[in-house]
Amino acid sequence: MMKEIAKFVVGSCAFFGSIDGFTPRDTDVLYLMDGWELGCDNARIKIDGKDCFLYPDKGLALVDDCLVHGDPLTAGKFLVRGFCDHIGATIEDVKRLETLFFALDEKHRYETHIYECYMKNGGLWLEKKQLFESYDIYKKVRLM
Repeated sequence: MMKEIAKFVVGSCAFFGSIDGFTPRDTDVLYLMDGWELGCDNARIKIDGKDCFLYPDKGLALVDDCLVHGDPLTAGKFLVRGFCDHIGATIEDVKRLETLFFALDEKHRYETHIYECYMKNGGLWLEKKQLFESYDIYKKVRLM
């Protein structure tokens, strides 16, 4: 039987949720599950208006899975510090996903900027100025 091990808000809400005036289109929540019983690597379901992403709780192997599948949209979870802490990912692990971050579409370009800031900072954190630069990128494409 599958059970929830950990839960993380990901996507734009993970970064901009505390900024005055931020109104998300939706909320993305990632669940790490124990006892994975599905015949696939992950699952996406909608619960109470939230996009919920279920993954097996298998640590750093999730980085390899992300690279194998090659879907840029799945890389964003590795920008969320709590998620990285849980799976034991470091800045070096996140750096392995660079090609995916640079392949993101315009609506997710803010994640590319966050990735670049992490690389510049040498760690999984943003300066306040960098956060607001990322938010400006987010707003620019979302308001077009």
